[in-house]
Amino acid sequence: MVHLILDEDVVEAGGGGTGYYAEVQTESKGRKKRTKVKIEAFTIAEFCAAHRISRATYYNLKKKNQGPAEAHVLGRIIITRESAAAWRQARTAATSAYLSGKPVSENY
Repeated sequence: MVHLILDEDVVEAGGGGTGYYAEVQTESKGRKKRTKVKIEAFTIAEFCAAHRISRATYYNLKKKNQGPAEAHVLGRIIITRESAAAWRQARTAATSAYLSGKPVSENY
């Protein structure tokens, strides 16, 4: 059995950067082992938790074509780390444009 626990903004060992990690607990022959692994792709629920938005907000943004790029893998939807970063940059740029009075789409 594997349990994933989102642990955000953990400093990478030796890298000095931040990222998202999951604690993976495996059980084999009655012995438990915990390991931290870097998250390279989010489920929708993990993306929402990591970015502190509700699932309703996620789907509202998606309806307005303002959500992150999704990848469909074996019937599951994932959002890559790169897609999440691109989404954050796009949202930041749209917010900056809006606050500076520049014209932005009505879907801001």
